[in-house]
Amino acid sequence: DKFEDYCKKLTLGSNSFKEIIHKKQIFVDKTDIVNKLCLRGKYKLLQRPNGFGKTILVDMLEELFLHGVKPYGDHDSYFKGLKIEKLWKDRNTYQVLRFDCLHRQLGDLVDVCSIYTDCALTLSKFAQTYGYEYHDSFSPLDNLDRILEESQENSIVFLIDDFDTPILNVCHSLSCYLETTGHPLDIVT
Repeated sequence: DKFEDYCKKLTLGSNSFKEIIHKKQIFVDKTDIVNKLCLRGKYKLLQRPNGFGKTILVDMLEELFLHGVKPYGDHDSYFKGLKIEKLWKDRNTYQVLRFDCLHRQLGDLVDVCSIYTDCALTLSKFAQTYGYEYHDSFSPLDNLDRILEESQENSIVFLIDDFDTPILNVCHSLSCYLETTGHPLDIVT
């Protein structure tokens, strides 16, 4: 049935750029805008509601900075045939440090210790991958500071996905608590 075949190509529920390209799912090529975005300034904060493709964009940026638009390994570039393949002039590859807060929905409240542990684990893996010193006895911020000092010759691209999820979860939990208990909110300043 043609309708079923068409539905299989929809990207519903997929957050992986590589998976979308590999499975030949429907992908609206706006990589020319991604190219412009990367050319303008150093820091970007993109805020959109859930379901607007932020995670796919972060996944795409990770692939772009790690491997560029040329074939690598035993396969073609994931950007083959997309607009950015012709537009992307940067032939360098970069070290990518990606923090993903999407899965920080733990019970009724965000588990701050878990976020801390995830940051430490992400930094540890990054340090191991790129040969930086990492000390378990240091805080993630101290380790990050040391990595940045050590990496002055190398460019590191930071990607943070769904940074607002833990904040929104706390707000939602607080709102639910206030609704169910009827307690007024007292803010002490």
